Formats: sequence, C-alpha cells, structure tokens
Amino acid sequence: MSNPNFVSYPAVFSQVGHSITVIFPDILELSVSGESYAEAIVNATASLKHYLEKNSNSTLASKPESLKHMRASFPEDLVQLVAVELRN
Repeated sequence: MSNPNFVSYPAVFSQVGHSITVIFPDILELSVSGESYAEAIVNATASLKHYLEKNSNSTLASKPESLKHMRASFPEDLVQLVAVELRN
C-alpha cells in the first residue's frame, strides 16, 4: 500500500445570488459553484482533485498561499482549505 499524498489549497467561498461560488486564487482557471455551502465544498473538492490529477505534470505553485494571507485578501468571504488525496 502506498503512502497517501494529501494536498490542500485555500478556497474562497462567496455567496452570489442564490448560489455559492468557489475560487482557488492559486489556481486561477479553477472555479466551481453549488446551491449550498455543502454542495460547494463537495464540488470544490472533486474539481480540485480532478484538476491536480489532470495537471500533475504541469508547474503549479510549489506552495499555496497561507490561509492568513488569503483571509486578509478576501475579508468578506469564507476562506478555508480544501484538501484532496492524490494518487501516487
């Protein structure tokens, strides 16, 4: 059995109308939404995992920005880490 490879990125959750939009400021081309926070978290997790696995050979930021920095940059929104387990 291989060791799990967990990766986490800060995500910004914003209410837009009746839905929740999620962006990953470290991965500009990745954004998702959901009808509730629970659905937005599920969609964000699945999308982050898919994106990272699809782009495993590309150069991503080696270290995502800190939560403290992200929360200061987005004071009106919910900022939390989204973690995924990647295949080795």
